[in-house]
Amino acid sequence: MAVGASDEFLIFLERGELGFLRSSDFLVLRHSLVDGCEGHHLQNSQLRKLAMAPNHAGKRFSKPHLNDELSNLVFNANPASGPWQEYNFAPESRTQFPQEIFATEGNVQKASSVLGGRRGDMTLSGKDALITFDFYVNTCGMITLEFGELSASGQQVSIAFSESKAFVGRGSDRSMDFHVEDGALSVGVDGQGTWTCPDAQQRGAFRYMTLYMETSGTVEVCSVKTYNNMMPSMGDDLRQYPGFFFGDDEFLNTIWYAGAYTLQLATIPTGTGRRSDWVHKKVGWANDVPAALDGTLEVLTDGARRDRTVWSGDRALSTLTNYIALNNKISTKNGVDWMFKYQTDEGVFPYACPPIWHYGSDSYHLWTYVSLYNAYFFDGGDDAKDWVRQKWPAVKRGMDYALQKIDDTGLLKVTMPLDWGRHPLKGHNLEVQGILYFSLQKCAELAADVMGDEILAKKWSTLATSVKNAVNQYLWNETEGMYTDYIGSDILSQDGNTLAIWYGLPDSESKTQRISKGLMRNWNEFGAVAPESPQMISVFCSSMELIAHFEAQQPDRAMQLLRTMWGYIWNSPYAVQSSLIEGYFHDGRCHYPFTLYDPAYISHAHPWASGPTIVLTSYYVGLTIRNPEHTLWSFKPQPGLDKKSGFAVAGITSDAKGLFSAGWEIDEDGVFEMAIRAPIGTRGTISIPTFSKEIADVLFDGTLIDHHSLTLGKHHASLKEVDGGNHSLIVRYKS
Repeated sequence: MAVGASDEFLIFLERGELGFLRSSDFLVLRHSLVDGCEGHHLQNSQLRKLAMAPNHAGKRFSKPHLNDELSNLVFNANPASGPWQEYNFAPESRTQFPQEIFATEGNVQKASSVLGGRRGDMTLSGKDALITFDFYVNTCGMITLEFGELSASGQQVSIAFSESKAFVGRGSDRSMDFHVEDGALSVGVDGQGTWTCPDAQQRGAFRYMTLYMETSGTVEVCSVKTYNNMMPSMGDDLRQYPGFFFGDDEFLNTIWYAGAYTLQLATIPTGTGRRSDWVHKKVGWANDVPAALDGTLEVLTDGARRDRTVWSGDRALSTLTNYIALNNKISTKNGVDWMFKYQTDEGVFPYACPPIWHYGSDSYHLWTYVSLYNAYFFDGGDDAKDWVRQKWPAVKRGMDYALQKIDDTGLLKVTMPLDWGRHPLKGHNLEVQGILYFSLQKCAELAADVMGDEILAKKWSTLATSVKNAVNQYLWNETEGMYTDYIGSDILSQDGNTLAIWYGLPDSESKTQRISKGLMRNWNEFGAVAPESPQMISVFCSSMELIAHFEAQQPDRAMQLLRTMWGYIWNSPYAVQSSLIEGYFHDGRCHYPFTLYDPAYISHAHPWASGPTIVLTSYYVGLTIRNPEHTLWSFKPQPGLDKKSGFAVAGITSDAKGLFSAGWEIDEDGVFEMAIRAPIGTRGTISIPTFSKEIADVLFDGTLIDHHSLTLGKHHASLKEVDGGNHSLIVRYKS
């Protein structure tokens, strides 16, 4: 939607918890300040985040001009030091301190003395004494408490953790299992001393920490801190992202970095996986078992608090974000290696890798190939092909296992029904066909380009075409304008239809457009409800839906869903406002209706929720790498027709070639300006959005070019075979 002056937002910082004041044009975010320090610039400016109402844009900055600000942002970009760093949630130090008091009970004195890293003299006295600290952002790691000389001997305190304020209390939110109560850590205090939690009891993610007395005496606390051990490969500088995003809309900036930070939190030290045998203990937690191969440093998992495990399906999205924001091919490949290690002799890949270690999913079996290909594609290194070659016997064995399930329809018939949390898969499931189609295509590419096996490449490529034809023959519902979930079903699934567009299953542009429009039937004020689920709003499927709408060249539709759904995620009563949630219920409640699902079990740092990070870089700005050698690129912005003015820039880093950065601006007169910086030795295509208008003039690198020589498509006019370097375009449209 077009945004006018009445759509501005105000941020108020005052005492209390997150709340809202709604009127026709304003959403007021209230947050608390520490010790009455009104106007204090808080750690990493984390509280200066805009509350985002559905279908509204954020506060505007002064727009750049191509000859100065836009060109400087693109041509002189440094991902680690630019205005975008204002939105980076990563801490400046691995040692983090509580920033605010969220709540107290009983006799708690001088509580603020230990905030912000200060060494103080807070005391808790009596069994009813309790304090909950707010670290302002979701963090993780090992808590250390220093007890002062006023502490009596023989005292006992307990510590509980929570990602969301909705589950703050004397027990921690769940991290282990539906049947396990995490409870609290118990600490004995005998006078002055220091306590650090055992390695096994490190906490995977928390924003709130509650400390309370179990005995009737007094305990003095001089300092409280945690050591954040996420993503150890980054060393001590956790803010040095290789990728960046920045634009005139504060909400988009914020949500991009929230996605990146979610990936960081879920990238765990290899030996800190969630212990799956803890279910027998019924109380407590332990994060002390391998989640990747011995000798590796870290691995990208499904979630920071839970499950701290490699699931292949999640990585269809998280691998993309991991590259776009963090360029962390180490944690990506380590996860793929772990999947392949646990392939069965029959050829089946895990549904969940150890420590959970479970099989039984045709979809996740095939998602393994997507994970493999994406890890290979984004690696860009000379050893990527050797890495694939080492796995090739397992690749063929797993593919043979899948292909034997194709019946006389030409479709794979599901025998392993487990999936992302939806109702069990049935019959010739659409989502499975989409993943199979993509896997066959990409494995055919690997067979030809990596293995030199043209015969196998042709076989798999032909099978992919056959699957696509069968999907359109058996699963298309002409009346509804969407694919059905399986033959004979009336379910028009979100997962399958979004994948159909993303992976290219429709055999006509008309079908693509009808699916994109049809997906909007699932939308409500909180997001997109997945029809194939027990009324869930799946952030996994909706991240894929964002991609699908952009692939359908429907950017306004994609941005509407992004603002509505991730706006609610950011502003919900249980929002963590630094990392992104796993999913929630159709009515907006923090509820995810698996069997025996306690809302406190829902992860608030789940990488599959990072769809906005992917689409803002790859589609909204439009910057992508186009081949595994990273020598080809594309700059194809999709601002949308509703974007009347503003700007956006983004950057991605390739280990093989270096930094790619690009950006665009729409000025108030409708002139569209573009700038790209691509490494020397690369080549790409620059596609100018037409905005449903006729182009009048194009100035390329300061020279007026014949715009009739551009390759004209339905939504873009393209300048092809552009060599690497710094390039600019100024485009004027006919009225």
